[in-house]
Amino acid sequence: MTRYNKFQRPEFKRPPIHPIWRGIGLIILLLIPIISWFGAESLVDEGMKRGWAFVVPLAGRLILPADVYYMPGMATIGRYLANQPNMGAKLIFFVLIAISFFGLISLIYAIAYRFIGPPQYLPIDAPPPKVKVKSYKR
Repeated sequence: MTRYNKFQRPEFKRPPIHPIWRGIGLIILLLIPIISWFGAESLVDEGMKRGWAFVVPLAGRLILPADVYYMPGMATIGRYLANQPNMGAKLIFFVLIAISFFGLISLIYAIAYRFIGPPQYLPIDAPPPKVKVKSYKR
């Protein structure tokens, strides 16, 4: 290699994702909101029956801004949402349950990736230095 030639690395090509992982991701993205919605509905309904202190203040009809009713497509959706009982409480609990489910799945994935995933060092990497640090005394 002379001094005027340049070394060019081969272009990095990401390995393709296995279709099973894409299918699992799709199922998770569809299943978690559905489970969260039904969980929120049952939690709010049970809370209203028993008079739980954290559900009752959230109960009532959803109040939407007046601008929503001027939009052609949003007017029907807005009227439907405004007429649903306890919609505010259901939406709040839906978001909380969905965030907790996504967080739990992320935690499980992180733990599995730590133990099942690729090793930290490949065979061509240099081993980490073995240095013993002594306390500094003056």
